Amino acid sequence: NFMSGEFTVNPQRENFNFEYQLYESLELVGRSPLGIYSTLVPTEIVGTFNRDVPLVSGAVTLFKDNVLLATFEPGDISLVGGVFTIDISGILVDDADYHIKITSGLFIDSMGNTVEIINGIDWAFSLSDGFYDPIYYDENYYLT
Repeated sequence: NFMSGEFTVNPQRENFNFEYQLYESLELVGRSPLGIYSTLVPTEIVGTFNRDVPLVSGAVTLFKDNVLLATFEPGDISLVGGVFTIDISGILVDDADYHIKITSGLFIDSMGNTVEIINGIDWAFSLSDGFYDPIYYDENYYLT
């Protein structure tokens, strides 16, 4: 969004033209995995920003039941435009709660805006072990 205009500076009554661009704040608009998974174990961490952003320095950290499980530095992260991907094949196990943190400075846009996730709430997910309770299972409802 470009804005332009003209203003007068007193006492010389000189006119100056100006032009500037308004930027939205840098936001992480998509996150995966997120929520509860019961059948498929995720194999990637994927984050989507509202615009292209470079990798700078810092890390993405993955926690299992509030204990650090893995740290991913820029060399471990694939970035195309505003979407980053991290391969986590074989890292996750069933029946656990996970959360992801991003350090400030890992992603910085051209205006110096950064995104950080420093709590265990904003990007959290769980894997169930697929266990079902017989109380809720009725074989009369089989699909054939």
